[in-house]
Amino acid sequence: MTETTQAQGAEIARKITITTIAGKAGKWFEKLMSTPNKEMRLMQVFGFATVSKPDASEFGEFVKIHGNFRAVNLETGEITNAPQVILPNFLGQALHGALTTPDRSGPVKFAFEIGVKFDASSVTKYTYTIRDLLPVQQDDPLAAMQALIAEAGKPALEAPKEEKQPDTHQAPAKRK
Repeated sequence: MTETTQAQGAEIARKITITTIAGKAGKWFEKLMSTPNKEMRLMQVFGFATVSKPDASEFGEFVKIHGNFRAVNLETGEITNAPQVILPNFLGQALHGALTTPDRSGPVKFAFEIGVKFDASSVTKYTYTIRDLLPVQQDDPLAAMQALIAEAGKPALEAPKEEKQPDTHQAPAKRK
């Protein structure tokens, strides 16, 4: 592999998952519970997706994404590269949708920070937090819709108020 495609010292893996980068939940859950806000950053994952394949295992449904990916463990700084990534299912489904769009040209790029936060109502007692690391694209239809909503929510301009005209007629000055 050339230096332009691999980070120096990066591990090359078959696939990137939260478990392969941050470890199993048992490894980080105790640390999560000891944080003041019960929230923790686990990893960054980014790359270029070219193909997706929905699948299922005994753990549930998932989407395997193929392409060129890199992940960074935010606790250790370890870097891993892989040709496949499995993300939390809602992210995998979103990427699958983008990859199967008929008018798509080229790979779909993405960059996320994945974390966890305590959630007493969840069966696992945690939920994933996702933060998009890429700036909003100018052709992002959701950003355009958000701008339209913001514009529609603004009050209409007030009618111009009639300005009081200054009195230009002055009395003649008194003579002494």
